[in-house]
Amino acid sequence: MNCVTRTRPTINTVVALLFTAFSSVANASGFQLFEQSVSGLGNAFAGSAASAEDATTIFFNPAGLTRIPGTQAIAGVHMIAPTTEFENKGSTALVTNFQGNNALLGTNGGNAGETGVIPNVYAAHQLTNDLHIGLGVNVPFGLKTKYSNDWVGRYQGIRSELKTININPTLAYKINNMFSVGFGVSAQYADADLTNAIDFGQAAGPGAGQALDGRQQVTGNDWGWGYNLGVMMQLMPQTRIGIAYRSHIDFKLDGDVKFSVPAVAQPAFPFSKENASAKLDLPETVSLSAYHEMNSKLALLADVSWTKWDRFDELKVKIDNPALPTSVTPFDWNNTFRYSIGANYKVHQEWTLRTGASYDPTPVPNANKRSVRVPDNDRYWLAFGISHIPNRNFRFDFAYTHLFIRGAHISNNDGAGHILRGNYNESSADIFSGQMVWSF
Repeated sequence: MNCVTRTRPTINTVVALLFTAFSSVANASGFQLFEQSVSGLGNAFAGSAASAEDATTIFFNPAGLTRIPGTQAIAGVHMIAPTTEFENKGSTALVTNFQGNNALLGTNGGNAGETGVIPNVYAAHQLTNDLHIGLGVNVPFGLKTKYSNDWVGRYQGIRSELKTININPTLAYKINNMFSVGFGVSAQYADADLTNAIDFGQAAGPGAGQALDGRQQVTGNDWGWGYNLGVMMQLMPQTRIGIAYRSHIDFKLDGDVKFSVPAVAQPAFPFSKENASAKLDLPETVSLSAYHEMNSKLALLADVSWTKWDRFDELKVKIDNPALPTSVTPFDWNNTFRYSIGANYKVHQEWTLRTGASYDPTPVPNANKRSVRVPDNDRYWLAFGISHIPNRNFRFDFAYTHLFIRGAHISNNDGAGHILRGNYNESSADIFSGQMVWSF
């Protein structure tokens, strides 16, 4: 293998491979986390912008703070356990491998779903009869997936982790008995850590593909700023409607790319660590919710939420070293509507039962745009919850939700000739949540 005499073609070929990791940052952040309230999770977040049962309304509709008397503090935690399993269906490479054919070699990767824990904390305080303030700290976007190192799709992704932390101070004002308004500011931190393999053997020519695998790790982080606002209308004593908007947030992820290069390929690819950056736009959302009490025991809830996923039209990534050119990766994601319905039943003053269902369509338009880091497809939520009020100062909420995720096909070209073809046949998620509410 004569890698030295083909330095420029080798670099260009490998660059197309290494940008797979950065191009997946947007896909990772596209995993939107609704798990911001345990009481809301019990209803599959039906009525999220109108129910305003507690201080978690800071995230869903800050106008709902006007329904929270006195002072309230909430601490909640959500454990998400996903199952995602891939089945190879004829994945191929541009260059023949060391076995003399064009097949991508490797295992199916095992369960790529990684269990994650999401915390939320909220505080609300009534300043006057009509003016309320609040503070929420939560995780609105996130991702955690991991395949085995030798899996067939290793050139597109092995481990993916995206974490966000959102700090959201809010202000709400009750205009009259019918209308309340709310406004909040979001300071949001994003941190990405992604790994994948690089096929240095492919750059050496036919017969060498997948014989010289290297690795790379991509990291980046940034702070971004946004806002949320909402209106709540009490149409009658039993009925209210909420409308809420959460703005998009722009990030410039600054970080680096670290390479692990086989010794024979190092003369042609003399890079170990390079500074890099990528622009990332998280989408805005609009929610319309309704809450109606049928009688003293039964309440019905509904919600429609829109997310502007088409902000992911492309992702442009730049490495500071001029020898490694800028990469532009198209996404072409679709905007989505999420639909939820739910019900609460008050057994008596101390116990309330909750349930809900939701249809949550994927923004991924087709198999060619699906990423191994977020092998997403349409999801159906089925949720159950229970609330217990032992005394006037405390409330305990518990919820369980199961997500049924439709089987997804992937046919994704990483830009360097590796085409991953297969199915995600076993996809689902279980969510276990609990929170404690203190009222003073």
